[in-house]
Amino acid sequence: MIKYRLVILLSIIYTATFAQDDAFVKSKNESWLVNVEEAYELSKKTNKPILANFTGSDWCGWCKKLSAEVFDTPEFNEWAKENVILLELDFPEGHSCLNSNKHKTEVFNKLLK
Repeated sequence: MIKYRLVILLSIIYTATFAQDDAFVKSKNESWLVNVEEAYELSKKTNKPILANFTGSDWCGWCKKLSAEVFDTPEFNEWAKENVILLELDFPEGHSCLNSNKHKTEVFNKLLK
């Protein structure tokens, strides 16, 4: 059941990512992948789960706080290298997928269900 949910989640992420006209938004942290297919392939190859961070890097205050207090710490990065594949899906302000505050909330709620 968990595998089916993961496949569905990855399908939604894939659709949300590639349905946009914009190119991939690059992560400020080089250890995070931004391509869902690349993360999925690496996950299969290494048998590690994907830790996906859905973020609005320039408009989401809690996302910035999470990055500063957790994702940018040496302890987290050491743990992540050994245990997970890091995937960042950034939807900055003005991104074609997110053109209103109402739509932002709807997209994130759908992706996280």
